[in-house]
Amino acid sequence: MMEMGKILSLCTTFIIFFLLVKIGYSTPFNATIYPETLIEGVKNQQINFTITNLQEKAIVRVDIILPEGIIFTGYSDANTTNPFYASTSEPSWWAASDIGLIITNETVNFTIWVDISHISGEQSFTVKVTDKDDVISSKTLTANVLDLVAPIYSNISVSPSSDSEYVINREYEFSLVWSDNVAVSVVQIEHNFTGSFKNETMEKINSIWKTKFVDLSAGIYTWRAHANDTSSNLNSTSWFTYSIKKASSWLNVYLNDFLNKDIVSILNQPLNIVAETNCKQPDCSITIRKNGVLIGTLAHKVAGTVSTTDTLTSVGLYRYEVSMSGNQNYTSATKNCYVCAIPGYSISKQIPSIYSKVPTSINISFDQDPKLIGVTINGNWEETPKNYTMSRISNLYYYLNVLPAGTFSWGIHAKCIDRLFEIVPSSSFKIEKVTPTLRLTATPSWILDEPDQTNVTCVSEIAGLEVRLYRDGVPVSNPDIQNFSYDTKHLYVCNTTGNQNYTSNGVAHMLVIKPLPSASLVLEEVPNLIEVEENSTKVVVVKVKNTGNVDQTVTLNVEGINEGWYFIAPSSQTTAPNTTIEFRVRFGTLIGVGEYTGIFNASSTNASDSENFILKVLPSKQREFEINYTFQLLKLAYLRLSDEFKEMKDKILDVSRIEKVFTDLELLLNQTDAYIKSADYFQSHQALAYLQNLLKEAENLLKTAPIKEGRKKGEVEIDWRIVVIASLIAFAGVFIKFIYPKLRKRVVRGEVIRYIKLLEGKKKETETS
Repeated sequence: MMEMGKILSLCTTFIIFFLLVKIGYSTPFNATIYPETLIEGVKNQQINFTITNLQEKAIVRVDIILPEGIIFTGYSDANTTNPFYASTSEPSWWAASDIGLIITNETVNFTIWVDISHISGEQSFTVKVTDKDDVISSKTLTANVLDLVAPIYSNISVSPSSDSEYVINREYEFSLVWSDNVAVSVVQIEHNFTGSFKNETMEKINSIWKTKFVDLSAGIYTWRAHANDTSSNLNSTSWFTYSIKKASSWLNVYLNDFLNKDIVSILNQPLNIVAETNCKQPDCSITIRKNGVLIGTLAHKVAGTVSTTDTLTSVGLYRYEVSMSGNQNYTSATKNCYVCAIPGYSISKQIPSIYSKVPTSINISFDQDPKLIGVTINGNWEETPKNYTMSRISNLYYYLNVLPAGTFSWGIHAKCIDRLFEIVPSSSFKIEKVTPTLRLTATPSWILDEPDQTNVTCVSEIAGLEVRLYRDGVPVSNPDIQNFSYDTKHLYVCNTTGNQNYTSNGVAHMLVIKPLPSASLVLEEVPNLIEVEENSTKVVVVKVKNTGNVDQTVTLNVEGINEGWYFIAPSSQTTAPNTTIEFRVRFGTLIGVGEYTGIFNASSTNASDSENFILKVLPSKQREFEINYTFQLLKLAYLRLSDEFKEMKDKILDVSRIEKVFTDLELLLNQTDAYIKSADYFQSHQALAYLQNLLKEAENLLKTAPIKEGRKKGEVEIDWRIVVIASLIAFAGVFIKFIYPKLRKRVVRGEVIRYIKLLEGKKKETETS
């Protein structure tokens, strides 16, 4: 244990000694940096590092640690003959062989390129070298980063562009882009837009510096921009010229609401003069002269509009000169308008609505001599608008002409001295084309009962119009003479083309040669089930269609039904081809509930058709009363027979057949009861007949059944006469219901009770026997 402790102590001492040697004995070397001044914000700046090895051991690796904000972008080969490796992502070189990167007393230059971001002041660079024994040594070198680059401008923009015309309250924008290696601090514009030169700070929006001015006056201006960066580096643009031209003035003159137009004015009526201009500034003014004589200077209003009134009392031509004096921002403007003073007038005209030989007449009549050179009417009835001289009789000017169909514009003008004036504004009228009448005829007629020679002709009432005839879409001669066969149809069309005064028109007609005569009938919408209650009536409609091509007299009758049960009105009718007629059949006075098969038969001389139907006679209210009471009596009979069967069942040798009959009786009684409860008296009436037959069969079986011991004949016999009498009593009750209502219930109920007592008495007699 002591020996092991000494060994561990010696190892620890050796490791500590080795570390002290590695740390304590650094590699002596010198290092320099050039240049010692770097420019802020500049990319790809070159920095040179020189390293001199002052020891015998070779340096095998060099690393340079850059300060934050300086980014390595590339390197140059070290000036050493030894092969070496270099990193492309950081300043780092190392030897390729045992010779080393820098041998004893050798100086090697290492060159790098860097991007310097927005940092300034003294920056520290660390140079680390490693010798062949892996001893690392380092030195710190410093360089000062300065901002020496002034801002640069670009993208100068002016809106609107120079030499634009003045527009009141227009906004003008001046902008440019300033860029700097660090940052632009402030930008100012120097200008004389408002008189003397002054500087104004521009506003930065994103990377663009802008400033705006409103309502600059017309003139020539100069301006430039200055920019300072955060290091007070200053740069200025050149001087620029900006020109604003005077606005081109416009002047509108309204004479009696007509804009910039020569007009006529009626004598002694007010002439309203209104002038407006785009110069709405106070130093603009408007003057008005009539035939060169000033009639007033009108003070300009801010709205740019002035007005006055004049009255003309003599026939003649007058010139109104309206002038607007300009100012710094607007040019001057002058407008001349002429007025022809004429006496009052009236217009009359007669224009046909459709083309005819009647001439169109348009007249203008003056109150006195208008002293005009002439009056013309402007019209386009010869396609191109043209002035036509109007004839004159005293103070009346008129124009007559037969015009074609069409839509025409017209207006009346007067020649006053050497100028033409519009008296009647242009308007329009329309003369419609005439639709020619075409006559399409067929001989002997358009519908023939049998083939014959036909002659189809088409003529027009307007001479000179071409008429064309077509048969079934094919051109034919006019007239068209043909011989056609039975059962044929041919469509004839006649048309004519139009011209300027006439429309195109066409007519058509069908020529029909009828087929050979044929007769046929069809019953339509025939009811296949007709339900009628006893002692009531019902009317049904039976339709018959004539499907032939000749008139037919049709008779309807009913077969298989009692003739006294129906009546047909009318009994016969005459019908045209392809026509439907109706017969009304009235059913009534029906006796006997049940279904009866009948046939509707329609017939004419040469044709017939028939359809089967069922006549269903439903029970009446009286019959329903009978069914109810008869059913109750039959139920009593069933109960009586059932009791007898129970008493004798053990004495009868073979009861299977009798039991089946009683089972059928019970089922039929339940079914009949269901019919009555659901008010289905038709089915219940049919069931009563089966029920009576089964009761008779049950009675007969009981009478004739072989028994074990002798019994008296007829001891279970039902007296069917009593049943019939009871039924008659029920009918008597129905009759009394309608004749003696107060007695009905008492009589019927009494008879039923009497019949029940009678059955009970018979039962006792049998028991006694």
